[in-house]
Order: sequence, then structure tokens, then C-alpha cells
Amino acid sequence: MPRTPERPPRTEVPRFPFLMASRFDSRETSQAPYDAIQSIVREQAVADFSVYRLLQNWPETMSKAPPSMKRWYVAVLGNPPPEPFFTQVTDAINTGEPVPIPDDVIAELARRRVKETAKAPYVEIHRTFTGRRKTDKEKRKQQKKSRRRNR
Repeated sequence: MPRTPERPPRTEVPRFPFLMASRFDSRETSQAPYDAIQSIVREQAVADFSVYRLLQNWPETMSKAPPSMKRWYVAVLGNPPPEPFFTQVTDAINTGEPVPIPDDVIAELARRRVKETAKAPYVEIHRTFTGRRKTDKEKRKQQKKSRRRNR
């Protein structure tokens, strides 16, 4: 009797990660959608995605979207949430201008997501990047130069 061909074991097809991004005029205008999505992540145990608010620091040549003065982005990356929350996330993102973000940025956000979720299921990090503070020696040197120029 002929044998039936072996079938590979059925594995569940993983849900496709979803990515949504919008850009905003300023930090203040991006605050409300970011906070709304962040509260969904915080309060709902079923939410398996990350939300990022970032300032565009990549060159316009790398950007997939048309040039704009809008530099603040809110991005959501991960697995799609269940339906009532998916609609809330979509509504919050759509308050800005929906745009694609560069592949390198997506790769960096995904790398950070994997790194942080390996530590704990929920991690909240807020970073503000500013210039390096000058040491007292550097301040005195700058003051000295300034005095020379002002003579």
C-alpha cells in the first residue's frame, strides 16, 4: 500500500507585525496621540506593541515621505492589538499626517523593541537628547575668548 506523503507539521502563521507612523508640527502636537497610545499599552495586557515619539534626525534624501517642516513622529510597531484598541490606535495616529518612515529607522526601532522586551514585558523609557554640558574648564576658556573678541 502506498504511503501518503509526509506533511510538514502545521505551525501557526505568525501575525504580521504592524507599523503605523505619523508626523506632526511640534512636540506639543505629537503629545496627545502619543499619550493616548501609550495609555493603551500601559493599561491593556493584550497590547503587544511599542509606541515611539521621535524627532527626525535622518536626512531628507533617506526619507520616503515628501519633504516637510514637520519633524516630530509618532510610530507604533509590534503586533496588531485586538479590534477595539486597534481602532483607537488608528484614530490617534491619524490625527497627524500618516507617512512611511525609512527602513533603517524601522530596523532600529525593531532592534530596540526586541532588546527591551527581552528584559521585561513592559518597559517605559523616556529620553531627551540634548547637547553635552561644558565643563568648568571649557566655560572659562569660552569666556576668555569672548572677552578677547569684545575688547
